[in-house]
Amino acid sequence: MRGCARLCEIVMRKKEAADFLGIGIRTLESYAAQGLISVVYERGKTRPTANYNSDELAIFKEKLLAGTIRPAFEPRETSQNNLAPDNELTLRDSADFAGLSEIVLSEKLVAIIEYLLNAKQPTIPIADKLVLSIKEAHQLTRLPQYFIKSAIANNELHAEKIGRSWLMRRVDLDEYLAVLFEPRKIPQESRTK
Repeated sequence: MRGCARLCEIVMRKKEAADFLGIGIRTLESYAAQGLISVVYERGKTRPTANYNSDELAIFKEKLLAGTIRPAFEPRETSQNNLAPDNELTLRDSADFAGLSEIVLSEKLVAIIEYLLNAKQPTIPIADKLVLSIKEAHQLTRLPQYFIKSAIANNELHAEKIGRSWLMRRVDLDEYLAVLFEPRKIPQESRTK
């Protein structure tokens, strides 16, 4: 009879439990990690499977809908109060941070990082760049990309492969263009005819 109690209770797999609660699988895992939901892992064919008791999930769902349980993940709010006026950040003396708790300090760091990630980097016109990619050389000279690539392959145009990109100095491209478009001399005999 003891074994029947374990076998007779209705269990749900991870996906079923998440759908029943109306939350995501990761949120369900977070609640289980916090100890709010108990989970039993059983041996499966290839890996352990997580099983959740349906009665416990029903009680948990009621608490979740009533609002007595905090969300597993709270949305991060980025307020503009953390930023200095005109979206400029000022670094202060480390003594300013001495009295702050770790939470306030981490919120300020998050605000600084988000500001830096969202700050637009100045764009340099292609004509002013000192180093060009093949695509930028094509946009600047209007020579086909395959033509520029073949010039690099034939050592007519010096370029270096950095990572996955071929980069060339603007000076080298200018020298190649000067050679490519230098005026041709026509022999005197052919001019008189």
